[in-house]
Amino acid sequence: MKALFTGVYIILGLMFLPTICIAQFEAGTDNAALSFAATTTRVNASVLQNNPALITQINHISGGIDYTPSPFGLNELRQGNASFFYPLQDITLSTGYSNYGFELYSENRFYIGSGYEFNQYFAAGITLVYHNLSISNYGEANAIYPILGGTIKYSESLSGGIVIINPFNASPGNTEDQLPVIFRVGVNYCPVKSTALYLSIEKENDYPVSPKFGVEYIPVKYLKLRVGTSSEPDIYTAGFGILYDIFQIDYALVLHNILGNTHQFGIQIGFIQ
Repeated sequence: MKALFTGVYIILGLMFLPTICIAQFEAGTDNAALSFAATTTRVNASVLQNNPALITQINHISGGIDYTPSPFGLNELRQGNASFFYPLQDITLSTGYSNYGFELYSENRFYIGSGYEFNQYFAAGITLVYHNLSISNYGEANAIYPILGGTIKYSESLSGGIVIINPFNASPGNTEDQLPVIFRVGVNYCPVKSTALYLSIEKENDYPVSPKFGVEYIPVKYLKLRVGTSSEPDIYTAGFGILYDIFQIDYALVLHNILGNTHQFGIQIGFIQ
């Protein structure tokens, strides 16, 4: 009975409180530590979900996972992501999976994507998403939609990215507007080799524009320190990455002004830069 009431509470919260609750995080623990300001421009294990144009910059076998065990103190909102990249002669293929929720309400996504580099300045990519929504005693529904991405390299220290998620407003089942249409644009500036600045703007249909800012600093070879902030909703973030050989272990702390703290963990293989 307790599980039933908990499930009803969570489902109602997800349905009626989207403006104050970041129900789901973008993939990538390092992205989370940067307040998700780097999702359009940062090359990591989550580019399949965040900007497939960046897949063109991955030229070796690599992958990663991240896990958020209890967002805002609620185990029922747990989330995990995984991705894998395999380069061929002229193209890199990528596949991934994400899971969100618990036994009464869950969302599963399957990803496949790739990108194309037009020249040293421009690239584009596409990820196809198969989205499965399951609600206990109500059944399942599915949707298929793309993630479209592009990147531009202005110089060795300055780059930009643009992403549109679900541009055709696909939705599971016969109910409209269950999945958001999201537009993101961002820039990455590295004034010195040890410091990276990220700035992005996100617009989701029916919600205000959300600006995001993050900074990464590398004090020593095997450590990356990260902080960030964003508004709409107001969050503050911090985290670090520990590098060893081909491995990078990441941690992020997300502080929401209303809902409290969230811890996220991740490991990436083959993304040491």
